Amino acid sequence: MAEKTVDAIQWLKECEDQDYPAAESFLGLIFKDEEVGDFIDHLKNAPLKKFKAKDILRASGLKALGEDNAHVAKDDFGQGRDVGTCDRC
Repeated sequence: MAEKTVDAIQWLKECEDQDYPAAESFLGLIFKDEEVGDFIDHLKNAPLKKFKAKDILRASGLKALGEDNAHVAKDDFGQGRDVGTCDRC
């Protein structure tokens, strides 16, 4: 079987404006509206942090999806598309 090669992921240097409504929607499921606005303001001004994927999975309590998962199989990480920094937050 041929070995699969993956180019290095090209991370964006800043979060995109479109990332914040998604974060706001998620946080709105857990917190009060007035708290969510404060969280988003803090996110917009916070420095970015980098974590290894395995550490994020471990902290979340979730298991990694296998390569046979349809969503993983169609993902284009490493295929020339820059990945938003908030995708890694």
